Amino acid sequence: MPPLSTIPRIDPTAHADQLFARGGETGALMRSLDWSQTPLGPIENWPQSLKTSVSICLHSRFPVLVWWGPELVKIYNDAYVQLIGGKHPWALGRPGRQVWPEIWDTIGPMLHGVLERAQATYSDDLLLLLERNGYPEECYFTFSYSPIHDESGGVGGVFTPVAETTQKVIGERRLRTLRDLAATLGAQSRNIAEACSAAAHALSSNSYDLPFAAIYLFDGTTGSQPLRTAGSQTPASHLARLTASTGDGPPAFPPEIDFPGAEWLPYAKLLVGETCLVDLGGTDIPVCAPSLPRGAWNVPLQQAILSPILRSATHAPIGFLFAGVSPRKRLNDSYRSFYTQICDQISSGIKEAQSFERESLLLANAEAERNRIRDLFLNAPAPIAMLSGPEHRFTFINDLYVHLLGRKSAADVLGKTMREALPELEGQVFFDLLDQVYRTAAPHHGYEVEVRLDRAAAGKSSQAYFNFIYQPVRDANGQVEGILVIALEVTDQVLARNRIRDSEALLEH
Repeated sequence: MPPLSTIPRIDPTAHADQLFARGGETGALMRSLDWSQTPLGPIENWPQSLKTSVSICLHSRFPVLVWWGPELVKIYNDAYVQLIGGKHPWALGRPGRQVWPEIWDTIGPMLHGVLERAQATYSDDLLLLLERNGYPEECYFTFSYSPIHDESGGVGGVFTPVAETTQKVIGERRLRTLRDLAATLGAQSRNIAEACSAAAHALSSNSYDLPFAAIYLFDGTTGSQPLRTAGSQTPASHLARLTASTGDGPPAFPPEIDFPGAEWLPYAKLLVGETCLVDLGGTDIPVCAPSLPRGAWNVPLQQAILSPILRSATHAPIGFLFAGVSPRKRLNDSYRSFYTQICDQISSGIKEAQSFERESLLLANAEAERNRIRDLFLNAPAPIAMLSGPEHRFTFINDLYVHLLGRKSAADVLGKTMREALPELEGQVFFDLLDQVYRTAAPHHGYEVEVRLDRAAAGKSSQAYFNFIYQPVRDANGQVEGILVIALEVTDQVLARNRIRDSEALLEH
């Protein structure tokens, strides 16, 4: 509102030229109106309070509306014109009930309450379905109804500064949907179906902008990347399958969509990454529009959108979002961008799910391979043990190795380091050999090596001989992470050979 000093003093006998001066295009229009044909009557009969209010209204750059008299006739300024849309200039000088019949049940009692009780009201982000552009449009406003006292001391009208907050309210709602979608997809899905289901669940919370949403994926979108013909920017398969959808109960969407089919052929440009609009009122596609979910507005939908879900950095769709367009909001650039951002997030979620599936498969294969090797070691015809880390900790031994050590079970050894499990080896060569193999990654082969071993763990060592291998085991980065031990006792053979050698020596003497 401009400072009072900038508002020209209104002569009580002022005519239109003075009253509406500097009022912009709306002021010029008001100068041309025959006010005698309106409920307000000729300008010269207007009360000073009305003239002053009109002057303040026209000189404000903020949207301002003056309602006057028992019929609440509308007078407004240039800034208000964009709020009233297609009803301007027809609405100027007309009773409020005629201009806003679609919302009069809401604002009428509020306005009459101000007239009757002279008490101001304030509304913040109030939803009003205005028919200002030919259809009931979802609009939000923050405004105040303040009484204008006339010369009699009563309330002659209502002064209304108003700000449309539609863009803010809807923008925040859509941003919240995108955040929820990102958070849902961020909780890693185990597969593509789970990712799509999670996305549909997140989208179901905003049935104002998404009366319904169905996610379709083309055949072949299962592995690390969707199947495509070589060098093509289109999917190899034109057959898309319903993967997830919003709403409860059986979906009202076709389980499969084949774009070469006659019904869907008009929308085949989706295959090259273009967005398509579907006229639900006149379409001949195999979708029964009356059975589609209607969303929060609960009125039949007129439009739906087919928005491609693109693989990163390409125009090759891996699927598409089939979603309803709100019957209460035009499909403008901002609305289209909302659908695009949804599809981008779904694409990222699918990519993450594919990565998770690949990793899970690799882990499963690795685990299967480990189990296979474990079974092989368990049933091997030689004692085998696995030592982990520089401290040479036992992580695996088979039954033959348990028997070789003279222990009752593997539990007596597993989890212990070589030094803890076999302290009697201290001072012999084995600890040094293990350290050397771990440090150099060079395997060591021992042949008929003498060992003093406390087989019964009773503090009493016995002599034994072994052929053995210390084989370094590497991790994925090529670094040594452990040592595989394969041992074969040859005590009997060595002792027998020694006895024969001793006997031969006696015979020679």
